[in-house]
Amino acid sequence: MKNKKGFTLVELIAIIILLGAIITVTYTSVTGVLKRQKLKLFEESLNGIIDSATIYATENKYSFTAIEGKIWYENGWNISINSGLIAMNGDSKIESGVVHISKEKEITVVDVYDGEFCGNGTTSNYTIKKGTCN
Repeated sequence: MKNKKGFTLVELIAIIILLGAIITVTYTSVTGVLKRQKLKLFEESLNGIIDSATIYATENKYSFTAIEGKIWYENGWNISINSGLIAMNGDSKIESGVVHISKEKEITVVDVYDGEFCGNGTTSNYTIKKGTCN
């Protein structure tokens, strides 16, 4: 009797199918984790922007002079995030947005966009949606 070494075609196909299933499950779980982390990073960026605006407003005693990047409205100030007045640290890549500081000393983010998510609201009550801001 001849001793044959190696795998049969059926065994090779079974191994390829098994490896494909493992790769699919791994890819699905990793992409889910990455999406959740991106959303969490954006949420933390919103909180950081609001905290930075609070510090900026407190240091200026909520009384601002007209400076480039800030626009006064009847009910408060709007500060462009890109104006450099509100510091952004870390890896977040906020593309655009406005921070509104009202006469009542409430700070709100308006249409903060990072290329993937859009956020609006205050620290305690904001909404985040996937896609561009309206």
